[in-house]
Amino acid sequence: MPVTVLIKRKFKPEHIQNAHQMIVKVRSLATLEPGYISGQTLVSRDDHCKLVIMSMWDSVKNWEAWRDNDMRKEFARKMETIMEGPEEHEVLQVLI
Repeated sequence: MPVTVLIKRKFKPEHIQNAHQMIVKVRSLATLEPGYISGQTLVSRDDHCKLVIMSMWDSVKNWEAWRDNDMRKEFARKMETIMEGPEEHEVLQVLI
C-alpha cells in the first residue's frame, strides 16, 4: 500500500541556503530509490526556516529502506548540525 512520508525540519536562519542545497541533493538521490513515487519540499509561509519534505512511496518497506540508507543517514547527520531541533517523521496512508 502506498504511503506518504512527512519530514519536518527547522533550520538555523544563518544556514538556510546550505539546508536548501542539501535537501535538493538528498531528494534527487531518493528519486533513484526503488519504490519512490514523488516528492515536494514545502516551506512555511510564517517561518522560512521551517521546511516539510513530503514524499510518496509505493510501500512502507521501500520508505524504511531509504530511511535506513547509509547515504541518507549521512545527510541527516550533516543537517542535524544546522537544525534547531530534531527532524520529525510521520508516515501516512490513505484512509479507505
